[in-house]
Amino acid sequence: GTREGFAFVIQNNPAPTLGAGGRGLGYEGVDNSVAIEFDVRRNFEHVDLAPGHISVHTHGIYANLASHNASLGASIAGLTELSDGNAHVATIHYRPGRLQVFLDSTNAPRLEVRCDLAKLMNLDNGQAWIGFTADGAVANGRVSSWDFAPASGPAFGFSLPPNNATAVF
Repeated sequence: GTREGFAFVIQNNPAPTLGAGGRGLGYEGVDNSVAIEFDVRRNFEHVDLAPGHISVHTHGIYANLASHNASLGASIAGLTELSDGNAHVATIHYRPGRLQVFLDSTNAPRLEVRCDLAKLMNLDNGQAWIGFTADGAVANGRVSSWDFAPASGPAFGFSLPPNNATAVF
């Protein structure tokens, strides 16, 4: 299939949920979520931007939409880095009130959106699941490594699943 892209998703559901693949990039239909999509292809089946854009999508506590109608903000279209086949570094900075997305350099954000996740989503004591979703197509797009660190504030931790199950972070 044709590669659509991938998304970094923040969601608060009892267990992590996966949404529709293909043009839904794996997050469409996920309740109570915010997705930062790295979209490499324009979808004519629904409202979308031109190829090569970064966009922040949410529908509040309801099922998220990959349609640009659910976008809080988007970069300019035509980001050729998203489909050039080279490795790139995406950095996401968030402080309540401001979400920034950088690509390859942290000198200037490719996208800045004014938002407060605590007001957009129903969070349990400020906690949520985080991770990646994608279109499901066989392609060379992959996340080779990633890390998470709080900007400041209280300590954080991961809860391992019960019964000695494996957890990958």
